[in-house]
Amino acid sequence: MVRRFDGLLHWHPPIDTSVLEEGGATTVGALRRLRFAGGDTTVLERLTALDDLTHTDTYELVEHPFPVRRCVSTIRVRPQTDTGETFVEWSAESEVDAVDSAAAQALVRELYGTGPLRASAVLRGLTDSPRSVVGLSDPVSSGARVRRGDRFWLGLPGEEGPLSRALARDAALTCRGERQEMQAPPRGTVADRVSTARDSAFVGRETELALLRDALAGRPGAASVFYVHGPGGIGKSTLMRQYAKEARAAGRPVVHVDGRALPAAPEAFEQAAAAVVHTPGALLLIDTFEYCQSLEGWLREEFLPSLADDVLVVVAGRHAPDVTWSADPGWAGLLEVVALDDLSASEAESFLEKRGIAPAHRGPLLSFASGHPLALTLAAHVAMTQSIDVPDAGSWRPAPEVFASLLRQILGQLPGPRHRLALEVCAQAHLTSETLLRAVVGDDAPDLFAWLREQPYVDHCAEGIFPHDIVREALAADLRWRDPERFDQLYRQLHGHLLERIGSVPAERLLPAVGALQFLYRGEGHMAESHLWHLPGLVEDHPYQPSDEAHVLALAERAEGPESADTVRFWLRTRPRDFRVQRLRATTPAAAFSAWLRPKPDQGRGDDPVATAAWDHVASHGPLAAGEHIALGRFHVHPRNYQRPSPVMDLMLSRMFGELLRDSGLAWSFIVLRDDGFWNAHMQFCDMTPLEQPVMVGGSAYRLFAHDWRDLGPRAWLTDKQQTLLSGTAEGSAGADTPVPPPCSPLPSPGLSHPALSRPEFTAAVRSALRDLSRPAALNLNPLRRSRLVSNHGMTLREVLANAVAGLITERGGDKAHEVATLAFMEGAPTQEAAARRLDMPYSTYRRHLTTAVSRIEETMWRHEENGAPLLAP
Repeated sequence: MVRRFDGLLHWHPPIDTSVLEEGGATTVGALRRLRFAGGDTTVLERLTALDDLTHTDTYELVEHPFPVRRCVSTIRVRPQTDTGETFVEWSAESEVDAVDSAAAQALVRELYGTGPLRASAVLRGLTDSPRSVVGLSDPVSSGARVRRGDRFWLGLPGEEGPLSRALARDAALTCRGERQEMQAPPRGTVADRVSTARDSAFVGRETELALLRDALAGRPGAASVFYVHGPGGIGKSTLMRQYAKEARAAGRPVVHVDGRALPAAPEAFEQAAAAVVHTPGALLLIDTFEYCQSLEGWLREEFLPSLADDVLVVVAGRHAPDVTWSADPGWAGLLEVVALDDLSASEAESFLEKRGIAPAHRGPLLSFASGHPLALTLAAHVAMTQSIDVPDAGSWRPAPEVFASLLRQILGQLPGPRHRLALEVCAQAHLTSETLLRAVVGDDAPDLFAWLREQPYVDHCAEGIFPHDIVREALAADLRWRDPERFDQLYRQLHGHLLERIGSVPAERLLPAVGALQFLYRGEGHMAESHLWHLPGLVEDHPYQPSDEAHVLALAERAEGPESADTVRFWLRTRPRDFRVQRLRATTPAAAFSAWLRPKPDQGRGDDPVATAAWDHVASHGPLAAGEHIALGRFHVHPRNYQRPSPVMDLMLSRMFGELLRDSGLAWSFIVLRDDGFWNAHMQFCDMTPLEQPVMVGGSAYRLFAHDWRDLGPRAWLTDKQQTLLSGTAEGSAGADTPVPPPCSPLPSPGLSHPALSRPEFTAAVRSALRDLSRPAALNLNPLRRSRLVSNHGMTLREVLANAVAGLITERGGDKAHEVATLAFMEGAPTQEAAARRLDMPYSTYRRHLTTAVSRIEETMWRHEENGAPLLAP
């Protein structure tokens, strides 16, 4: 009854007739002509906003006899669940000149204060007061704003009457900027509880909120149009609700347009957004813009330029804005592109904490959801409402219907089954190229690859495209559950194609080809624990050059001691072509080195105890035949993350695996690792049998893992391995029953002691130190100078901070964080805006990467402070 713009006469007695002159009863922009009872007075009003979520509508006077310049009214309806009644709050805001205030009071009293409404609803108990309705006993200064706060009850239809049981609850009057509250409103509603719950559960997005706050405050340089984009479920609509709340708190009216409810036509959009044209200072929120994406050019060229310059606009959709925006210098200072990404690790944990997930159960849920807000929401809901066991550690996978729900909301409606197949290929492969796609889908590959590139949940790098982690996980799990045969068929197609590529690609393309094949095994055995699956480009692999010798020997001595360095020197002199050096991107010195040795018969005996053990083992199983040789994965030296999963270790293992698969005449292979037990399960999965006794070098024990290839070559073995894994009939290890000896000499664990600073104090000190890196005097006063991290290892605080910044590049997705932190803290920029321009990235993106960098630096430094290990450069 209240929602219909033509229904006022049915519940407001002073109105005699109500006629729609333009638009429908629930169409924003509609015009209605009202005639007051007992006279010829009429007014024309326009509906400027209708919000079903908050049960409000707003309208303005267009033609009227009142001596006011402007009048905007809002009606809000709230249910009262304990009485079955409805509470209506009706407020109006007008601009009245002081000379007209008395006439305005008299006219309003004549129209509103003498009819049936006087006795039943309008400020009941106050109508004899000088303040009845908009009665003003004091003169109003020129240009003042006057509010009328009429709040009354409506009985339900069929009870005592439309306005029976009317009870005045409160009245609010603004005069000369003062507000007088007569009585508190009724108890809160369900909508209020929903809003409160949403607010309490909201986490993160501080950078995105700060951008809007700057615009609302009118700060110089703030944008007036924000284009928020990201895949489904990333939190765009949630952010829009927060934007609306921020705007209302700042006194700004909010106009909401939902792209799902509109035909993709300019006329329909203009009608839906009409209120913003007539509402000064409004915030226009355009949500789910992907449903009317075809209007983007018109929006940019015609609609937005027509708005008043005090209007703010937020466009939210799945797709990034067209490049025409950034190419047009006219939009350079007006548009802010906001690419929404996953929540950070700390934000995601806070998200689960607010939903009541026990700390012991958060790790598996966080691992599953990868910071994706929708996935986190579904995982938390399942964990809280269903009888499931969430492990304290390891992996957790929800039921198939959870994956199905995720895919419906993230993917939307797909064009056809071929597009679904293309997505399933993309989900299985580490990186998808058009060549790889063609191996599965055939001649459709160009069109399907072009379509994949445009999807908001698909990203790209130099080697190809890849889906968001949670999309990859959901697609693979859904296919495996729905159609296991098709899942296996797709797996075999990809495996065969990628294995064939390894044998044919040129040497410079070997590592990407090997990485693509290894990725298919990511969920098998202990691959997930031993590989991090970084995107290519973080680490560069180069052949050893004589100029690298000093760096390589220094790395060996630093990680393994002088005796090992002497052994490295021997092999560099005799097998230099078998060494590789690894450099972090954009750095010159070697950060690590590895060696896949192909020694001549008995080469290394007497010079390297590890080689001696390998040759002894070969001899005990019979001599090598003509044309046969052995390979020795002798060194994997990266001091920062010594023989632990990292981008560097991933690359070393990929190099060895590729060389193994391309080798001909290989009789035995050995891989040598520090004997601390970390790699035992992984080696067993790969059918690498541990030698019974470790080998001591420089006081440390090393374990050799061996495989005899004389009966079945590496490529045939891998094909059999793949078949075994798909069949699920065995663990896939020929040596599964072979016991792995316990580690002989595990790596020592430094003694732990409590840091001098508490965690909050330590965090504050890190942030302060980063800000003061260019100010030695201030840095010298930082409390971190007394920390174990600095004082126990002979390094300055600046060196520790520099090492922490440099180490960002070795972390998953850390290349952008490293780039931003290096410029912000090590090189310096006059402002953050200038830094963003220098890096050619949107300001919001720069802020997001900077926040991530600072958080990771804090975590790394705290971890080293606790365990006492030095924080070294990568």
